Amino acid sequence: MTACENASNATARLSGSQDGSFGSLSTKPLKHPNRSSSSLIAPQSVKADGSNVWTFKVGHISEDVPQVPNGMIAGSYDYYDRSMPLAQQGTIAEVDFIVADPAKAAALSQQIDRLFANSAHPTHTTPEKTLFAVNNFFGGMDVGALTHGIALIGLLMILFLIGNVIAQSVRERRAEFAALKTIGFSDAKLIALVAIEAALPCIAGAVCGVLIAAALSDQLPKVMPRTFGIPPPVMSPAVYMSALASACLLALVSTALPALRLRRQDIAAVLSGRA
Repeated sequence: MTACENASNATARLSGSQDGSFGSLSTKPLKHPNRSSSSLIAPQSVKADGSNVWTFKVGHISEDVPQVPNGMIAGSYDYYDRSMPLAQQGTIAEVDFIVADPAKAAALSQQIDRLFANSAHPTHTTPEKTLFAVNNFFGGMDVGALTHGIALIGLLMILFLIGNVIAQSVRERRAEFAALKTIGFSDAKLIALVAIEAALPCIAGAVCGVLIAAALSDQLPKVMPRTFGIPPPVMSPAVYMSALASACLLALVSTALPALRLRRQDIAAVLSGRA
């Protein structure tokens, strides 16, 4: 990202290529360059002299932001306007406002549109939250709800598989559990053994899953188009904690029915082979 340094504090956006020449303005500059004059080619912003080469001084270089995946350059609007052809001078494509109360952004947008409704150039004002919502890129589909739904279905499938495996394991070892009871093992200890047996594959699977997800989250932005409309995935500590908590919950739920059967089984009948 490049911020231009000129006399005016107004901001202008130039359309650039996707070769990394542009970035997005950030409030925290990463470094201060030597402020020497630089040139930038903007094919969609042709100046009055027919050239698309813009000369400026670099003020700051900052990180890109997900809301502007194509990048942008911010600088003096006066310099930009005077360089454009006469027919295009004095025109703008976008104006950004900062509202004191974000809850009133939608009402303010409607008020601005009503103000220019009868003008030669009516406006279309949209709150930034709505403009940059991921849903806009998928025809109104709620991507967040869809993702959570798929994750829930996956958890239910894992619960079904783990529950069946543990239940079958307990059924096949009823005599062993009955023998353990006869030598003094309590129901709580037996249930704990079953729970640990179920927890091991659940936790191991969760660890492998988050490690693979962490590796993919670093590589996905490199192969996914920046204009695809999905913010880069981030593996936060909350994701790791959620995976661990889900694994433990699956282990407990999958052992509920086998644990109930262990508590109710008739030791004498099992050891004699009558059950």
